[in-house]
Amino acid sequence: MAKFQYVKNNDVEVPAPDELIAGHKGAVTVDKITINTVGEYKRGQLMMSASGGIFIPVTKAGIASANEVCILCNNFVIDENETVEVPAYFSGDFNASKVILPDGTEISDVTFVCRKNKIFLRG
Repeated sequence: MAKFQYVKNNDVEVPAPDELIAGHKGAVTVDKITINTVGEYKRGQLMMSASGGIFIPVTKAGIASANEVCILCNNFVIDENETVEVPAYFSGDFNASKVILPDGTEISDVTFVCRKNKIFLRG
Protein backbone atom coordinates (compact mmCIF):
# COMPACT_ATOMS: atom_id res chain seq x y z
CA MET A 1 0.00 0.00 0.00
CA ALA A 2 1.28 3.50 -0.80
CA LYS A 3 2.62 5.33 2.25
CA PHE A 4 1.93 9.08 2.38
CA GLN A 5 4.02 11.55 4.38
CA TYR A 6 2.09 14.06 6.49
CA VAL A 7 2.66 16.45 9.39
CA LYS A 8 0.39 16.79 12.41
CA ASN A 9 -1.46 20.07 12.86
CA ASN A 10 -4.00 20.30 15.71
CA ASP A 11 -4.44 16.51 15.71
CA VAL A 12 -5.16 16.50 11.97
CA GLU A 13 -2.67 15.12 9.48
CA VAL A 14 -2.10 17.49 6.56
CA PRO A 15 0.53 17.67 3.81
CA ALA A 16 3.67 19.52 4.90
CA PRO A 17 3.57 23.21 3.86
CA ASP A 18 5.70 24.34 0.94
CA GLU A 19 5.61 26.87 -1.88
CA LEU A 20 4.51 24.56 -4.69
CA ILE A 21 1.26 26.41 -5.40
CA ALA A 22 1.89 29.95 -6.68
CA GLY A 23 -0.20 33.08 -6.58
CA HIS A 24 -2.56 34.48 -4.02
CA LYS A 25 -5.66 32.60 -5.19
CA GLY A 26 -4.33 29.08 -4.82
CA ALA A 27 -6.99 27.76 -7.21
CA VAL A 28 -6.09 24.29 -8.44
CA THR A 29 -7.93 21.31 -9.89
CA VAL A 30 -7.26 17.96 -8.23
CA ASP A 31 -8.18 14.47 -9.40
CA LYS A 32 -6.87 10.95 -8.83
CA ILE A 33 -4.33 9.26 -11.05
CA THR A 34 -3.28 5.62 -11.22
CA ILE A 35 0.36 4.60 -10.73
CA ASN A 36 1.71 1.05 -10.78
CA THR A 37 5.49 1.52 -10.73
CA VAL A 38 7.54 0.79 -7.60
CA GLY A 39 9.37 3.88 -6.38
CA GLU A 40 9.50 6.96 -4.22
CA TYR A 41 7.36 9.84 -5.42
CA LYS A 42 7.56 13.46 -4.28
CA ARG A 43 5.03 16.27 -3.97
CA GLY A 44 5.62 18.52 -6.97
CA GLN A 45 6.82 15.72 -9.26
CA LEU A 46 5.62 16.16 -12.83
CA MET A 47 3.85 13.09 -14.19
CA MET A 48 2.62 12.18 -17.67
CA SER A 49 -0.01 9.82 -19.00
CA ALA A 50 1.09 6.48 -20.41
CA SER A 51 -0.87 3.62 -21.93
CA GLY A 52 -3.88 2.15 -20.16
CA GLY A 53 -4.65 5.21 -18.04
CA ILE A 54 -1.47 4.79 -15.99
CA PHE A 55 0.72 7.80 -15.12
CA ILE A 56 4.52 7.70 -15.00
CA PRO A 57 7.16 10.28 -14.10
CA VAL A 58 7.91 12.67 -16.95
CA THR A 59 10.87 11.75 -19.12
CA LYS A 60 12.81 14.15 -21.29
CA ALA A 61 12.22 11.94 -24.32
CA GLY A 62 8.50 11.47 -23.65
CA ILE A 63 7.38 14.96 -22.67
CA ALA A 64 6.95 16.22 -26.23
CA SER A 65 4.39 13.52 -27.01
CA ALA A 66 2.62 13.54 -23.62
CA ASN A 67 -1.13 14.06 -23.94
CA GLU A 68 -1.79 14.75 -20.29
CA VAL A 69 0.45 15.95 -17.48
CA CYS A 70 -0.14 16.58 -13.80
CA ILE A 71 1.75 17.38 -10.61
CA LEU A 72 1.69 15.08 -7.58
CA CYS A 73 -0.02 16.44 -4.46
CA ASN A 74 1.80 14.29 -1.88
CA ASN A 75 4.97 12.38 -1.08
CA PHE A 76 4.48 8.61 -1.09
CA VAL A 77 6.27 5.33 -1.66
CA ILE A 78 5.14 2.30 -3.63
CA ASP A 79 7.31 -0.52 -2.35
CA GLU A 80 5.73 -3.55 -3.96
CA ASN A 81 3.97 -4.41 -7.18
CA GLU A 82 0.63 -2.72 -6.74
CA THR A 83 -1.65 -0.28 -8.49
CA VAL A 84 -2.60 2.77 -6.45
CA GLU A 85 -4.72 5.87 -6.95
CA VAL A 86 -3.17 9.09 -5.69
CA PRO A 87 -4.20 12.77 -5.89
CA ALA A 88 -2.61 15.05 -8.47
CA TYR A 89 -3.01 18.64 -9.62
CA PHE A 90 -4.36 18.98 -13.17
CA SER A 91 -4.50 22.77 -13.38
CA GLY A 92 -3.32 25.84 -11.54
CA ASP A 93 -0.35 28.14 -11.00
CA PHE A 94 2.80 26.53 -9.62
CA ASN A 95 6.26 27.76 -8.64
CA ALA A 96 8.58 26.47 -11.36
CA SER A 97 11.45 26.05 -8.90
CA LYS A 98 9.36 23.62 -6.80
CA VAL A 99 8.29 21.35 -9.67
CA ILE A 100 10.38 18.17 -9.73
CA LEU A 101 11.74 17.15 -13.12
CA PRO A 102 14.10 14.34 -14.16
CA ASP A 103 17.83 15.08 -14.34
CA GLY A 104 18.79 16.92 -17.50
CA THR A 105 15.31 18.38 -18.01
CA GLU A 106 14.74 22.12 -17.76
CA ILE A 107 11.50 23.98 -17.05
CA SER A 108 11.67 25.31 -20.61
CA ASP A 109 11.45 21.69 -21.86
CA VAL A 110 8.05 21.18 -20.20
CA THR A 111 6.49 24.67 -20.24
CA PHE A 112 4.54 24.24 -23.49
CA VAL A 113 3.05 20.85 -22.57
CA CYS A 114 2.18 22.10 -19.08
CA ARG A 115 0.54 25.26 -20.42
CA LYS A 116 -1.46 23.22 -22.93
CA ASN A 117 -2.76 21.22 -19.93
CA LYS A 118 -3.61 24.38 -17.91
CA ILE A 119 -0.62 23.99 -15.60
CA PHE A 120 1.17 27.33 -15.43
CA LEU A 121 4.75 27.41 -14.16
CA ARG A 122 5.63 30.78 -12.60
CA GLY A 123 8.95 32.34 -11.67
